[in-house]
Amino acid sequence: MIIFNGPACGGKSTISKELWNELPKTALISLDDIKWLVSDCEKDNLQHILLAHEIAYQMCETYIKNKKNIIIEKAFCEFKNIEKYIQIAKNNNINHYIFNIEAPLEELEARNQQRNKKIKQTKSNRKQMTKERLIRLFNKYEDNKFSVNKTFDTSTLSEKNIIKEIDELIDFTLVASHHKQCPIQINPSPIKHCSHTK
Repeated sequence: MIIFNGPACGGKSTISKELWNELPKTALISLDDIKWLVSDCEKDNLQHILLAHEIAYQMCETYIKNKKNIIIEKAFCEFKNIEKYIQIAKNNNINHYIFNIEAPLEELEARNQQRNKKIKQTKSNRKQMTKERLIRLFNKYEDNKFSVNKTFDTSTLSEKNIIKEIDELIDFTLVASHHKQCPIQINPSPIKHCSHTK
């Protein structure tokens, strides 16, 4: 199980999809995609958010039962929002890794403007994110950082380099066959920041 956390527009979806293409037998679970399956979904509606989590928990259990790897991506912001997923991994005796995918606020604002234009052009049911909400989520993320395996700055690292570094941190062979009888449990290490240039 690989979990990507980070602020809105940080690059979680992009990195998740790139890694998903690298790993065999792997399911990609996007909490936002699940949330927006509801036609009248509202961004900050707690009921819709909790429902998305409940569905994701069941998806995790089902994929694990069928011997699939899992990538989960969401702006979790607080550790309490990620605990259940970690517990599911531990209960099933599989490895779990947590990575932060982030960027400076100015970069996030620029990306959000582009995302809003795309939403408007495609007439998606997703709501555009206001600058105020983006800043609020960014501050919540910064104020509640918790221990992870590594933090990547997508404003200074290319997608290719991030995937390469994750490849070095994770035993892809072990991940692809995580139902061995005695898998090695990897506990999150203190936050590490990466600032290489592209």
